[in-house]
Amino acid sequence: MVEARASRMRTGTPGAEPNRWGGSFGGSAWKYDPQRGEYYLHTFSPKQPDLNWENPQVRHAVYDMMNWWLDRGVDGFRMDVITLISKRIDAQGRLPGEAGGEIADLPVGEEGYSS
Repeated sequence: MVEARASRMRTGTPGAEPNRWGGSFGGSAWKYDPQRGEYYLHTFSPKQPDLNWENPQVRHAVYDMMNWWLDRGVDGFRMDVITLISKRIDAQGRLPGEAGGEIADLPVGEEGYSS
């Protein structure tokens, strides 16, 4: 959130979420951040903001972190709900699995990281 607050996508209005996506634990998948004046997406808990996996800089930062741990002898990683890391939004703004939306089977990734 610290890095996210450093840039602005678009101004939000309390009570006017960007769309009607629901969170996995009920309620909206969006949380208004008054300090930033924008909403952020959380597929699960509001304490766990979703990463913008479509952004190559985000993907590479995650890969760098994973390589840091691998260099120190970690054998692997547990990737919870990895199929939800990428949000393939259609022209109507629907998430995968919503009525009429297309289910995305694999996350967007770099060659060698998606297998």
